[in-house]
Amino acid sequence: MPEPRIRHSTVLCGDSILIVGGKNSRDCKDNLSSVLSYDIKKNECQQLPALPYPVSAMATVKWAENVVIIGGADKDDKALNNVIIYNIKTGNSHMLPPMLHDRKGCMAVVSENTIVVLGGKDERGNHLKSVEGFNFERFSWEELPEMKEARYQATAVVI
Repeated sequence: MPEPRIRHSTVLCGDSILIVGGKNSRDCKDNLSSVLSYDIKKNECQQLPALPYPVSAMATVKWAENVVIIGGADKDDKALNNVIIYNIKTGNSHMLPPMLHDRKGCMAVVSENTIVVLGGKDERGNHLKSVEGFNFERFSWEELPEMKEARYQATAVVI
């Protein structure tokens, strides 16, 4: 990669891995807005158009030809409720409706037409049990039943 980074997110897209945001030190003032595409077969890394703002500790999911960037921490380490949809082919991005809760270090999965976002840490530093879902058909967020235990920086996989 052109620079070291931590607290970034990755998504597998065919033969490439999209590497999104993160930071190049422990300080959130060093958050990155860059997006890289690593071609697994060619062993090459290519810079793509940047995100609209620098972000770290966010969740990402693949949605059709897009990557959805969910929550995260801004340059002041403040938890965000922002949601960006980033087109893998064009590099264009736009904002989706904001989540109901600010979250950094959250996890997300796609289930049918819904992105489910779980846990994370809120703006006051509390670990979250809350779960919310974005339904693409209704184009809105809704509260879902909370988890039994709070989770921060966990991983979720749908099989």
